[in-house]
Parts: sequence; structure tokens; C-alpha cells
Amino acid sequence: MDLELRCPSCKEYYRSPVYLPCTHSLCYTCALTSIQTTNEHHHNQSTLDISSTSFASDLDKLSLTSDNDSGVLINRHSPSSSSSSSSSSSSSSSISSSSRPSSLLLPPALPEISSTSSSSFLPTTPIRHQTNKSYTTCLQCPVCSKIIFMDISGIKSLPKNRLIADIVNRYLGEKSSEQQQQHQQQQTPKCQLCRPSEERPITRICEQCRIGYCDQCREQYHPMRGPYSKHNFLDALQQFSNNSNEKIFCHEHTNRLATSYCLHCRLECCQQCLIHTNHDIVPIHQASKLYKTQLSSQLQCLSEKAKYGAEFLAKLKLYPDYIKKNGEIFEKNLIKDIDKLILTLENKKQELLTYIHKEIERKISLIHQQYSTYNAHIQRTTGFLQFSIEALKESDPYSYLQVCHGLNSKCSSIYGSFSDEYECKAHTSYEFDFTFNTECLYREIHRLQFQQIKPPLSPRFIAEQCLCHDEQSSTISGTLAWSMRDVGAIQGFILELDDGTFASEFREVYDGTETMCAVDGLLPSNVYTARVKAYNQAGESAYSECITLHSSSIYWFTFNPRTAHPDIQFLSNSTSKRATPNAGSGLSS
Repeated sequence: MDLELRCPSCKEYYRSPVYLPCTHSLCYTCALTSIQTTNEHHHNQSTLDISSTSFASDLDKLSLTSDNDSGVLINRHSPSSSSSSSSSSSSSSSISSSSRPSSLLLPPALPEISSTSSSSFLPTTPIRHQTNKSYTTCLQCPVCSKIIFMDISGIKSLPKNRLIADIVNRYLGEKSSEQQQQHQQQQTPKCQLCRPSEERPITRICEQCRIGYCDQCREQYHPMRGPYSKHNFLDALQQFSNNSNEKIFCHEHTNRLATSYCLHCRLECCQQCLIHTNHDIVPIHQASKLYKTQLSSQLQCLSEKAKYGAEFLAKLKLYPDYIKKNGEIFEKNLIKDIDKLILTLENKKQELLTYIHKEIERKISLIHQQYSTYNAHIQRTTGFLQFSIEALKESDPYSYLQVCHGLNSKCSSIYGSFSDEYECKAHTSYEFDFTFNTECLYREIHRLQFQQIKPPLSPRFIAEQCLCHDEQSSTISGTLAWSMRDVGAIQGFILELDDGTFASEFREVYDGTETMCAVDGLLPSNVYTARVKAYNQAGESAYSECITLHSSSIYWFTFNPRTAHPDIQFLSNSTSKRATPNAGSGLSS
């Protein structure tokens, strides 16, 4: 059967086979490489000696719907029957669309098959007449040597042989599975309890003993009774098929498969490893179950966290809508409050305008009253002046003497009234004696601002940016940096530091709005603890988690080689000193 499933051209298994009208099959690639144009075929045929040509009157027909008529022309040559070129032209003209039944489903130009032999070939002229405007390509079957003529679509006009393709695929699948089973049987270890001359492949593996047995040795050395009754056997083929792709060998004995696992070293080992004697050693499958159980519990916790995170994410997705709604409500309330302030200012404006109008009327009324009173006094004074002038015209001295004393006193009285009662000064000023002070109001308006009703959250230190460094030989400074997720509600930060000495307390070293601070004057070889908090109008946040700074080591003494003991000296690298036990003190601070 293997030979029948191979292509006669490439001798390989069929790949996308196509069905030829001569009932043979070819690979699609082989048919594509064997195709040639009719002009090339006619040129090749014209070089041959053509002795006789015959076309059969009966056509070998392969129909798409029946076996009686397909429109496929097969020219057979037989020694017993020969015909002239006129008969061949008449047979070729008989293939037309009008001569076929209208019920047949035919392609536009079906392949035409021509048979040639060594003694007779097709004539050049009739073939050109037959293939005119219909057949442009052709190929020769490698089995029966028949010529198949095709239209411009070429190989695409040939139907695909799906039956052979399915048979080849199934045959190759069964063949690969058989080879895989044979390979697994060859790779299966032999039973170690059998005799060397009678080694048989293991069929069962004890899950507790981790030893493989064949069927005979299992019944003999590991019976399912007594202390072995609770042991569980595994299928060896299934185990080795699962582990065929990944074979793990012992780290100490590279030629032995690792059947155990050391929980202490976390390494695979075999039963002969001595370095894991005092360690917890379990079979590999048991270690796998143990770690799977551990991972399952962790995955369960992680799944709960992920579920909680997903729920939180779903809530967080709705936060923008909530923020927009609350913002709209807050805007409405703000507009309402501002409108109330504006209305209050409008009412106050009307009240102040009414007061100004009343003040204007009062001043005008007072001026009118003064005007009328002063006008009457001026009229009286004018009448007195006219009377006095007439009295001065009196020629009789006796008559003047009778009235002169009254006139003098009256004149003095009227003159005095101009200084006291009728002073030439308005009772009120035309200017207003008050002003409207808006400075305090402007200050309060500018001070209008939102007030925080909640204290801020705790800040967090940025550990990568918190460090100590030496600026000079005797000065150490440290840098502390922190961050806040929401800095919109922050007015400032307070940084506190503890030098770590006995009975020391945190002291405030910074108060400001920056999120980074440099601390100078640190002592060498000391551990400092820092914490920070944020504050706003509503209050202070909780302290952040403390962070420690380790200042670098600086020696508190200097080495003077002149006053030092001769046994104390620098080594060759000039970075360390060497001294004998009897050396005196040559260290100066």
C-alpha cells in the first residue's frame, strides 16, 4: 500500500493530489512543473516522424455528473482501426456545446486527452485546429503517457483528489503513531530484577518504592498483600511518555535518572546520592504534588487578591462619573453661595444708597431752612437801614434826638446778631463727612478659599533617593526624599530626625512645601531614623514609615608618623597600619 500512495513523478507521498482524466493522480507541484504550452508541445511533435494518426469515434468521457458524457476527448490509436484527417476533423468538430445535453455541469474548457505511441503520433495540423482558442496548455501523464490538454486556467481546471489526500494523511498518522510507540518501547527502561539474559521492559512503577517491575517480577518481589497492600502502582508507559520530553539526571551521578528530590537543597537526586543522606528526600512526584499544593494555596490567595482587585477596579472605573457628579453638585452649591453674597451686597448697596439719599435731603432741607431764616433777617436789616437813612435826613434836631438812642441800640443789636445767630457760615457742608471703606472687604474676598475638611494621607519615603554622603573629610550630610500621591490637599511637610543616641527623641529639622531635604552636620558611624508627616487646614497626617540612614565611618584620630612608635608603620598599600603588641601609643586625635 505504501507504493500506491506515492506520486509516480516525485516518488514521494501525495501532497495536494490532482485527478487526471486518465484516472491517474499527480501531486499539485509535480503537475505544475510538468505543464507546458500547446505551442511547445506542437513544436516538439513537429520534429518527430509522423506515420499515421487516428482518432476514435467514441470518446472516453469522464463526466462530473454521469459516466456517459463529459466533453473530454480521448484520441486512441489502434492498429486495427485507422482513419483519415477528415474523420479526425469531423470527430473534433463533434465536440461542441450544442452536441452536449444542457443538463450537464461542465467547466468552460475541459481537458482533452490524446494518446500517442512510438509508431504513430498526432498530426500537427489537426491538433492545431482542435486546440484553437480553447486549449493553451497541456501535460503528459507519467504513467500512461497520455497528453491532457487544458484551457488558460491550467492545473486549476483539474479536480483535487481529496480521497487519496485523506488516505495519505491517515496512513502517515497511523505510521507516525506506530513509530512513536516503538520508540517509547525502546526507551522504556528494563526491569532491574530480571536476569541479564531475560531483561523485560517495566510495566508498573510503585509510587511508594519508586521501583519499576515487569509483570513477573512484580508478582514475585512486590505482591499486593501484607505491608505492600496499600502501595499504589503507576503505568510505566504513561509515566515515561509524560517524561520523555524532559529527562532529568542526577547532579552527582550524571548517568542515572533522578528519581528523588531533596527539599533542603532543592535538587533532583538519585537513590545512591550520599550528600543528601540527612536531608528530607521525597520522590519526585511527591515533591511535585507538595509544590503544586503550595502553589495552589498561593494561587488561591492570589486569586482572592485578584478578585478583590477586580472588584476595586470596577469601582475605580466608576470614580470619574462620581467625581463629575460631585463636582457638578459642588459647583451648584458654590454658585448658590456666591449668589447669596452678591444678593447681600446688592441689598447693602440699596441700603447705603437710601442712606445717601436721605443725607442729601437732610442737607438740602437744612440749607433751605437756613436760607429762609437768613433771608428774613436780611430783609429786616434792610428795612432798618432804610428807616435809619430816613432818620438821618431829619432836619429837626429835637425830633432826631428823640429816636437816635433807640436807633443806635437797635443797630448794635442787629450788628451783634450777624456774629452770633446769623453768622455767615452754612449750617452744613456741601461735602459728605463720611467715606465707604472697602479695603477690609477686598481682603476678605481675596481670602475666600476652599477649606480642607480632612487631613492628608501619610507621605512615603523614596528609599532610592535617601542616602548619606561625605562632603568633606569631617562633614557628613544626608538627603531625604519623599512623595505624595495626592499633593493637591497639602500645605506643607514636617520632617523629624532621631540621631539614635541614648534617650534621644525626634526633633523637627524641616518645615516646608518641598519633597526633598538635605540634612547637614551628621555624626560619623551613626544610625539616624527619620519620619515625615503632611498637614493642611484640617489637621496633620499620620507619620510615615521610618527610614534609617547609616552615616559613613570616619576615624576620630589621625596618624602622625613622627610621634608614633617605630613599630607602627604603614603597609605598602598605604591604606592600613601594622603594630606589634608592645608598641606605644602614637595616635594623636
